Amino acid sequence: MSTKQMVRLGRGVAAAGMFLLAVWVFHAPRPVEAQPSYLDVFRAAYPQAIGTKLDNCTLCHTSLATHDRNPFGAAFHAANHDVSNPAFLNADSDGDGWTNAQEIKALSFPGDPADQPAVGEIRSTSPLVSSALDLNRAGSVATAVTLVANTMAGLNVDVLPLDARTGTSPVTVTFAGVTRAGTTTLATGDAGPAAPPGFAAGRPAVFYELATTAGFSPPVTVCIRFAGTAFSDPSHVGLFHFEGGAWADRTVSVDPAAEIACGRVTSLSPFAVFERTDFSPPTSTAISSPPPNDNGWNTGRGITVELAASDDPGGSGVAEIRFTLQGAQAGAGAVVCDHASLFISAEGTTTLTYGAVDRLGNQEPARRLVVRLDRTPPLLAGLPATGCVLWPATHRLVRVGTVIVSDLLSGLAMRWPDIQVQSNEPELGLGDGDIAPDIVVEGGTIFLRAERSGRGTGRVYSITARATDRAGNAGIATATCLVPHDPGR
Repeated sequence: MSTKQMVRLGRGVAAAGMFLLAVWVFHAPRPVEAQPSYLDVFRAAYPQAIGTKLDNCTLCHTSLATHDRNPFGAAFHAANHDVSNPAFLNADSDGDGWTNAQEIKALSFPGDPADQPAVGEIRSTSPLVSSALDLNRAGSVATAVTLVANTMAGLNVDVLPLDARTGTSPVTVTFAGVTRAGTTTLATGDAGPAAPPGFAAGRPAVFYELATTAGFSPPVTVCIRFAGTAFSDPSHVGLFHFEGGAWADRTVSVDPAAEIACGRVTSLSPFAVFERTDFSPPTSTAISSPPPNDNGWNTGRGITVELAASDDPGGSGVAEIRFTLQGAQAGAGAVVCDHASLFISAEGTTTLTYGAVDRLGNQEPARRLVVRLDRTPPLLAGLPATGCVLWPATHRLVRVGTVIVSDLLSGLAMRWPDIQVQSNEPELGLGDGDIAPDIVVEGGTIFLRAERSGRGTGRVYSITARATDRAGNAGIATATCLVPHDPGR
């Protein structure tokens, strides 16, 4: 082989080597890591794990080079990376007696049986109760897992019981203390006692029957995730517990965005999530008896006021009527029913302020009724004094008095009193010098003629003054004036 041929061969071998090297580099296996999006999903669901040992791809993988998954990673993959899957959370992937949810909460590896929560960590359930669950949701290989169903003794014990009907776990039960291990169960249904007045079930209606054989010390916190049930406004929902034959609102918190309602109870029985529908207050009326006159005043012993309230159909119902009295009569109170009767007897003006409240606390804007009571007649003064005598009988017109009327409450119905004067002798025909008129009343001033019959025994003027106030009370005063026949007789 010539030198030139050897050079060509060397160049060919070198080129072939470079080609093979390029092919090897192109096809060489690369280390495979977990997709960052899956880890981001986990971080979003469990922000308390950020920065801990769980915040790493080894959460799901035993080897990043070969992409091998640990038992937790296999279950996570089979659940389509749905961190809210109740079956996935209730599973004990690594078989160490702790559920995935428990281990995540305790920040121990849920895929490593050698890494377990420390003694004293929150433990929700007892050791394993065998059951296989298919986590396949999108055609992936199903993974058999073991569910934990019983409730272990301890403090702050969390339980996520599976619903026998749906295979999901929409309820979290937290016992303050479990004194004897047992089993906590959940059964849901679409039938149950009617929602309390002012509330409505969701669409569809769901009722949650919780029971446990465990011995526990209250309180018990129950959180229900109501996703899949439609409400007009999730911020108005509450968690209700059926106690003593009636629903009781035991809500302590509501997260409308997460669609979770939590309540605190001392026992387990049916639960439900209801939406408040009553935001309208009741309406009330006040009727006085007897009614006032045209001037707005009453007289007499007093006035009875009947209070009555009603709520809209479907409302929560009237809880009480509240009232205050100010002015001539003072007082306040609340009547725990939809009607009340008040008696106002103080003279003067009394303002009654009242309003109804329903069982949900909707309060009616304040209403007012003004009651005016006056049973005291007007006072009259200024009539002729006792012993009034007109002498000498010179036919002159004499002012004998000016009547003044006063009323301290309702006020006078007329400016001047009604004054009537009568005489025992006629106005004309009394003899020589007879002058008319003998009686003149101008406003409240009274003028009488000093005149009498020469054939009589003397003339007597009888005066009656009457005044009425705006309540209808009448005041009367009388007086007499004498024109004697002879002062000595």
